[in-house]
Amino acid sequence: MKKIIRFLMSFSFLIISILLLSSCKKDKIDINLYHLSNKTINGIKFVEENTSKKYSDNTLELDFDLSLTNTKNKKLKLEINNPIAYANDAILPEKIYKNYNNDSHDNELFNKEEYELNKKEKIDIRFILVIEYGNVDAKYNLSFDFNDVKLNINYHEEGYETDKFIYAHNPSSNPKVLADAEVNEDAVYGFIPNATGSLASYRDYDWNDKDAVEVAKKNRIEYIETNDKMIRKLENELRNQNKNIEEIARACSNLRNQLRLDAYKDDPEGLAALKQRNLEKYGHEEGPLPEESYEKYGSWERVLEKCYNPNPAMDACCGVYDMYYYLYS
Repeated sequence: MKKIIRFLMSFSFLIISILLLSSCKKDKIDINLYHLSNKTINGIKFVEENTSKKYSDNTLELDFDLSLTNTKNKKLKLEINNPIAYANDAILPEKIYKNYNNDSHDNELFNKEEYELNKKEKIDIRFILVIEYGNVDAKYNLSFDFNDVKLNINYHEEGYETDKFIYAHNPSSNPKVLADAEVNEDAVYGFIPNATGSLASYRDYDWNDKDAVEVAKKNRIEYIETNDKMIRKLENELRNQNKNIEEIARACSNLRNQLRLDAYKDDPEGLAALKQRNLEKYGHEEGPLPEESYEKYGSWERVLEKCYNPNPAMDACCGVYDMYYYLYS
């Protein structure tokens, strides 16, 4: 009898565990607004009402307007939250708004909305994505959680080329990019180092070779993430030692210079070229001295900030400009 009871208890526990796991599963459903007439999911009918695009003052504003209708013969609870914007499969740093006016500093972010819908009741939902220096020709994706389902809404202009890479943020609008790189339509990510900037030694790299550039992209991400981790670790250690902002900024600035040099440990020619550029630009091989950075940026807080900033021109060439846009925006 005891064995039977233990078996039944174990079996019940297994069934409950399976049910819990299945209830936690998120279904991924793609809704392409460009072709959407209506779509019913879990009793809620989604209809595109008035998705629109505005571009002015170097700012792209996309309004995703949907109507949601309860099609079931009972009241439904509805929870919408966690909106996230993507472009080229990378998460964008931009926030999602429910109300936005470019003349206002008090715009309302979209966080979480909860409703109880009666039969045939309809509500309107609005997501607003605002991108500084946005590319009108890029493809954008907005995801959000609707109860236990994750929805993905795609937006792009008619005639969008699926095999062509387009940045969500336009690198050509950034003077720091154009100081070191130039547009090249044959390049994998649309940019190559120019002949006069600090990246001139990389100009002969085959930026048209997709496989080779993907290796460069991987190495670039690893370089940025490693530097960020090491500089942040040093900053935290110094803050825990109650060091002042000047001491922290000086130490992190020197570490950044050293990390840049260390990145060329297996590339003697690249290291020599970097030292030569530093010598020509700053008068010494190691890179900008902390006091020179302070004179340029005007505060030790800003000097510390700049320690985390990668070169946006190299990021544009390697396909990671959108990923790290928040660092130099």
